[in-house]
Amino acid sequence: CNCHPVGSRGKVCNQTTGQCPCKEGVSGLRCDRCIKGYQQTKSPIAPCIKKIELSPSNSYSIYNRNENVYRYHEQDANNDGDDDDDDDIHTTSTEKTTTTTTATTSTTTISSILTEYNPSIDMEQYCGACRYYSRRLHVKKYCKRDYTIHARVTNRHDAGQWISYLLTIVRVYKDRLNRIQESEQWIWVSRKDVQCGCPRLKLDKQYLLMGFYDQMQTSLSLDRTSVVIEWRPRMEQRMNLFRKYELNKKC
Repeated sequence: CNCHPVGSRGKVCNQTTGQCPCKEGVSGLRCDRCIKGYQQTKSPIAPCIKKIELSPSNSYSIYNRNENVYRYHEQDANNDGDDDDDDDIHTTSTEKTTTTTTATTSTTTISSILTEYNPSIDMEQYCGACRYYSRRLHVKKYCKRDYTIHARVTNRHDAGQWISYLLTIVRVYKDRLNRIQESEQWIWVSRKDVQCGCPRLKLDKQYLLMGFYDQMQTSLSLDRTSVVIEWRPRMEQRMNLFRKYELNKKC
């Protein structure tokens, strides 16, 4: 089906027409462009939103900026995943003109959505809470969270206000909603949290990840409440104990 990973609600398409299930405001067989009356955002949850002021325009691709940046499995993952999160997303001259026009004609709401990934906040205060909390392992954290996995980070993708990482799943210790069905999964992290190093994920490193599911979307996500610890062999025994603890209904 080759459904678009952001514009589509899932990977299964109509076997007769090849049509993928699109999110609101998204069209195309692969769900890769916004319909007329909608405009592109940088959110993977709502990639297309209704325009406040209607203006005649044709539908355009959700990710028509640079194929090397937005094609998930074909991008060159040659950075180390540290703090290179402030690089500008490459745009064509046409897009720059479009963005300028939108900024002058749209309401403050639309403008804030398009620039949300670079907010004017006290980063020191925002980042402070996660440094201690997210890197300590305890059975209570295991019991409270929806999923616990051992995974390797194999790729990274910049999507504006979000950063996504491709995980190769080594082992699933807990999956409360049975959402982890494949050996590879994309996991989303807010750009602000990445800038805080909360969590800090590096390519080709293995991690123990504990997090909550977002009820509004099926994809995995991490935030300041998630537990992200670089994997060490001795953790396996401890995680097996946690798993037995849960199976014995002691959580």
